[in-house]
Amino acid sequence: MTPTTPSPEATRGAVIRRLSESAVMAVLGGILLWYHASALVVHYLREDFRPYMLWGGVGLLVVAAFHAWFAKARVSGESTVSEARGGLAGPAAWVVWLVAMVPIFAGLAFTTHKYSTSAAARKGLFDDPASLASGAAIMNATALLEYAQQSPDGYYQLALDQVFFTALYEEDRNLLQGTMIELDAMATVRPGATNSLRLYDLMVMCCAADARAVGVDARFDTGIPEDLVETITTATQAQEATWIRVQGTLDFEQTQPGRWAAFVVVDTHEIIPAPATPFDDM
Repeated sequence: MTPTTPSPEATRGAVIRRLSESAVMAVLGGILLWYHASALVVHYLREDFRPYMLWGGVGLLVVAAFHAWFAKARVSGESTVSEARGGLAGPAAWVVWLVAMVPIFAGLAFTTHKYSTSAAARKGLFDDPASLASGAAIMNATALLEYAQQSPDGYYQLALDQVFFTALYEEDRNLLQGTMIELDAMATVRPGATNSLRLYDLMVMCCAADARAVGVDARFDTGIPEDLVETITTATQAQEATWIRVQGTLDFEQTQPGRWAAFVVVDTHEIIPAPATPFDDM
């Protein structure tokens, strides 16, 4: 086939198409950099993975600029015939751009940058330790008590995932049963429960997408205080999390043959602010 000289309309259409492709990459790169500048990245990635997102954004902007700079140049291997046909030209290219971008902008506008309680439930909020132990870094009870700090009134300050996995092994349960501990975690009211909250946090290896909820029960001898139930219920209805600090005594119960779960008998509790970096302490 004899190559044909592309018409001005086809050339203009190819340029518009390439510029729209550059715009998509530039927008995505800008979003990644904005997440860093606004500190929203802390809700999505652990600290050691955040540079990948930063350099990914820079890379997208560089490629977008390169692609736009050579928008009028013929792509390597592209014939004048394909150039003449032009692909998606004129307004059609921008329609495709809008179709690609609208879901992204909608997500940016409406995302809450955190998991709701219902989402956490789907990610294992009520699972036992045995179902989540694979791949987790688990510290034995002796090391746990050796390295844990203590509050002024003698409670061991432990992370919730540490307490969660203490139920796995009998020697750890025997050593830790009756230990006074302090936990900071999100709280939700167990369906139908009158004396028990579910304390939970998200265990993250890399990013929010791989997060798994881990939880332990917090039990009140005289029932959950009504004001606490109201606070948690109101926050849950607004898709917000209630962070709580609990001090109490660690205990264990068998949930089914061969499987155990930790729980805390509450001495004191207080509502606390959410941590600034939710994943870095897990």
